[in-house]
Amino acid sequence: MDDPFDRARWPLPRLAVELDDLAVRSSPPQGSVDMGAVDWAVDQLLDGATPAELCEAAMWVGVRRGRADGRGPSGLVTHAVLAAAACRSLGTEASLPLDDRAAAMAAVQHVAYTLGAYRGGVNDDQEGPRVLAWFEPREPAGDPVLAFHHAVASGECDLADHRWLDGAHVDPLAAEEALISAGAAGYHLNEHKLVYPAQLRAWVGEDAPVDPVLYRVAARYAGNHLQDPVRADTRRADAAALAVEAEERGAGSTGDLERVSVVATGIARTPQQQLTPLLMGSLADGLDPADLVLAVSLVTASRHSATPFGAEGPIGAVHAGTGVNAIRRCLARTQTPELRYELAICSTESPQLRRLAHVEELAVPPFDDGALEDLLDALAEGDPDAASDAACAVPPDDEESVRTAWAAVLSTAATDQWMLLHGVKHAVAMYEDFRATSHPARIWFLAAAARTAAHATAMDQPVAREVERRLG
Repeated sequence: MDDPFDRARWPLPRLAVELDDLAVRSSPPQGSVDMGAVDWAVDQLLDGATPAELCEAAMWVGVRRGRADGRGPSGLVTHAVLAAAACRSLGTEASLPLDDRAAAMAAVQHVAYTLGAYRGGVNDDQEGPRVLAWFEPREPAGDPVLAFHHAVASGECDLADHRWLDGAHVDPLAAEEALISAGAAGYHLNEHKLVYPAQLRAWVGEDAPVDPVLYRVAARYAGNHLQDPVRADTRRADAAALAVEAEERGAGSTGDLERVSVVATGIARTPQQQLTPLLMGSLADGLDPADLVLAVSLVTASRHSATPFGAEGPIGAVHAGTGVNAIRRCLARTQTPELRYELAICSTESPQLRRLAHVEELAVPPFDDGALEDLLDALAEGDPDAASDAACAVPPDDEESVRTAWAAVLSTAATDQWMLLHGVKHAVAMYEDFRATSHPARIWFLAAAARTAAHATAMDQPVAREVERRLG
């Protein structure tokens, strides 16, 4: 039988073709990353390939062979695509003093996970065998964006995929907004509904055109079996009403950090199931959607930094943080008032918020001149409690200390092979959120990332040891 994936028609770079061939031949033990892929990736680095090129190859193999539509009752999904932008960023983020080793480590971990047989790798028994077939967009008879929404509401992955391609062919900007709205509709069922379009936008760049082929994976995930049309319709109706009120009220102020603090403390003290009425009132009273999302993100980071992970580890807990980071990113992609309010409303509906520790208020922690050294020690020792305690005491306005702290946290997160790339994805999301605000409590983003990263050095990491051995 011919391979339905025609490489000549897909924008596969050379390394992706090589890695795809390796994926076909490799057979790692179930429950493991692929150490053969580690050897291949290190060989490529030694031959002059860049970490970014390795991430690109792993991402496209994930598009081709990963199950982007999600499986199981909670929609588990491969992170070969979802973590690509975060892994690549360790080698391209100019504001951080990261050495080449951190970028190489993240890229090799990305490749090893993608070809692995461990919870989302393309050789995982529950992930395949599968190959995503090529599909040509067509000239639709009706409105392809509306057809896409109908396909999503029906839980039809293939139809959602194909109708989205049709829509992107006709109007890429409208198609991207439709994808974001479809993600918001299912955010309360799984945060990846919005994490997908946010991370793909991070990959292509804020000013780049939509890549229809790459974005197919987000369309497929939006159209999977996790659907709640009644809640989606209610949220959209509420958002439309808020947009009308905002237009009648006129332009309001944004960036009121004192009000953000008040709203954040209200969020911290209110049970999640009672938040929507509270926040609808604040939005109706003129609170800007971006300010609400900032308040939610600050509280989420504060709660995460105090959360004991237990035997399950941090994978579940990190989704609340990466989810609200995705909402912030998607909010920046749209100027449609209704969609802005739709995103704001769903920002408190992360299903993983229940995993996080309770806090009474959004506090601004006291600073400690010795916090940076304590943080470095805690990361080295694999102590999540000590790492988060030390990180929240780093003075956020001390640029040199903050740069050093973030570099250590991100480099540590990159060593992990057992969190399915969630560790580096969460740490990068927290770094982005830290840089996006001047709020006095923003140090909680560092504390949240530090807690997750320290979990990496608490465990044996064979991939990291092999990378360090071979790269010297």
